Amino acid sequence: MLEKNINLSNNMINTYYDELKEDLTITIANIRERAFLVSSTRSKWLMYLFKEKENLNKVKTKKKEIVASKLATSSSTTNNSLLRLKDENKLENSDVIKKLNTLARQCQEVVDFLEYVLSIMNDYGFTIKNTIDLLKLEQM
Repeated sequence: MLEKNINLSNNMINTYYDELKEDLTITIANIRERAFLVSSTRSKWLMYLFKEKENLNKVKTKKKEIVASKLATSSSTTNNSLLRLKDENKLENSDVIKKLNTLARQCQEVVDFLEYVLSIMNDYGFTIKNTIDLLKLEQM
């Protein structure tokens, strides 16, 4: 199956992917329940998106704070713009900033994934309605 071949490096995406599979599974036994839960399921995914965007913003803010504080201490000792640029390049290559950049990329991947999930959720109500209509036609 396709799911077994998917190996995502981001653990949060894996977690959300598993939950999404569960939310999107429609069977004859659960179709009524899914129909009633369309709005709340979409709301749940919207809240996940907001939480992950907040995490991304925290990482970006932390990086800006670290860069600003380091540059503030180095700019007090020197006013030369070339030296300041050199300090900025050193900062970008520091371990802390590299880790924050990696974390920001991972957070952005999760945000992008959740935005895609919400686009799927926008059509989910129609999918359930069409499934119900198909079941009605089969019973005739």
